[in-house]
Amino acid sequence: MQSLIDLIKAVRNIRNEANAPLSSPIDMLVQTDNDTLKSIFETNRDYIDRFCHTQELTIDRKVTAPKLSMSAVITDATIYVPLAELVDLNEEKARVQKDVDKFTAEVARSTKKLANTRFVENAPDAVVNEEKQKQADYQSKLDAAKDRLTQIINELS
Repeated sequence: MQSLIDLIKAVRNIRNEANAPLSSPIDMLVQTDNDTLKSIFETNRDYIDRFCHTQELTIDRKVTAPKLSMSAVITDATIYVPLAELVDLNEEKARVQKDVDKFTAEVARSTKKLANTRFVENAPDAVVNEEKQKQADYQSKLDAAKDRLTQIINELS
């Protein structure tokens, strides 16, 4: 359920950044390799349509990021919203670069914390495992953001 909420929030954030009104229908592509997550999104397609006001919704393992689109990365999924005339590709590049920087800092922070033997030895196992999960999530988001940044740079070329 949290993934569904994250997806809706991410799309609304994209709309806000692009100054696209919530009332205007959009196309949306969701790329995920996680079969469970894909099933959740497919099952809740009506909610996604209602809360994101989608015109066309594609959920698949292989999704090609459209030109002139904005993207968001949530755990185990990447969301693309083609915004043709509503977005400047250079602004999208700057936004994705910010995400890369943020996720890089979070991975480094988490790695440093887990490398601290005092933390690992003294913290309860649940806290250490939670930090390891956070690190894995941030690494996944970082990898996806780097891929998107590469795509944008190629589109600008």
